[in-house]
Amino acid sequence: GVEGGEIDHQFAAIMALCEVQFSARIHTSKSTVELIEKSGYHNTSLLKGSTFSLFAVGEVKGLSVSGCKWNLENKSMHPGTHGLHNVVTETFLEIQYTSGLLLLFLNR
Repeated sequence: GVEGGEIDHQFAAIMALCEVQFSARIHTSKSTVELIEKSGYHNTSLLKGSTFSLFAVGEVKGLSVSGCKWNLENKSMHPGTHGLHNVVTETFLEIQYTSGLLLLFLNR
């Protein structure tokens, strides 16, 4: 499984989410990982205080995130640590972007 292997296998499994032509998630004991569709992500079942991270795969443009401690409005994101660890502060989390690939790590 994803959690039992070496780190390169774990990374490959996560990156495989970027290759599939349908909605897919990886569930681990501590988090869920999914590719966010450009049409957007809207979740109303999260608890306030839930934590999440966003990771760009290549350049992401037009990124807007709301319902969290560090909201974004029409920003660009590149691979790196900029989207690491945010906190849900509302009864919803909304993520939208116009181009690129964006991974969501939602902690349990």
